[in-house]
Amino acid sequence: MKRVYKDITGNYIFVTVKIMDKEFLIVSLYGPNRDNPEFYVELEERISEVGFENLIIGGDWNLVLDFTLDYYNYKHLNNTKAQEQVDNLMINFDLLDIWRELNPEKRRYTWRRNTPLQQSRLDFFLISDLLSTYVTDVDIEAGYRTDHSMITITLTFGKLEYRNRLLWKFNNSLLKDKTFVNEINDVIKTVIEEYAALPYSREQLPFIPKLDVQFVISDQLFLDVLLMKIRSKTISYATMKKRVDEEKEKDLQNSIQRLETKINLT
Repeated sequence: MKRVYKDITGNYIFVTVKIMDKEFLIVSLYGPNRDNPEFYVELEERISEVGFENLIIGGDWNLVLDFTLDYYNYKHLNNTKAQEQVDNLMINFDLLDIWRELNPEKRRYTWRRNTPLQQSRLDFFLISDLLSTYVTDVDIEAGYRTDHSMITITLTFGKLEYRNRLLWKFNNSLLKDKTFVNEINDVIKTVIEEYAALPYSREQLPFIPKLDVQFVISDQLFLDVLLMKIRSKTISYATMKKRVDEEKEKDLQNSIQRLETKINLT
């Protein structure tokens, strides 16, 4: 362990470490309960000041990254502005929500209350994209004397040191899938609604040409966010489609097997 940085309010602690000749910045974080994007702006500034080769941020963020998969039984979206700032943090530092990357369609939660029953995945790790090839396990486990679950991550170096980095490639056959195209159009619509400037209302947006919409962030940052959301949706859709195709193939194989057995008997 080389250096330690503490937030005077107690919301985060930075530790710089060296493991097997690799330099890491590890951040343990407790995000604000209220919608406070300034907290994540400050966090990004502090990380930039410290500098890092490999970054791991973990903790209770008090927000979710995917409103569709990470919430259960919520009527309203919470901390939306802070969530947008975490999106920016991920883009600027090239970070991945590694649990979601490895579990694109799975619904698991790390916080819950019973009355009324609500659940959300508030606790997660964001890691440098370059570290993803070394991740051998990431999990959500039972907590102890707390309403939060424990999150764990395992990275293995050495024998994996020279393994090529895995690159995601878009399967362009999906462009012929009408359901996929419709879902991507919905993603584009949602991202536009999230970042459209204040003069627009959600009711007006459908009637404004997309090229004329002004955003509260730069065009380049908007494009980066849009591509990140499209990539995430594509991975989850492709995973679901593959599962359905495999089940269909298995059913066909079983049918063939039954027919062959019937022919042999008769």
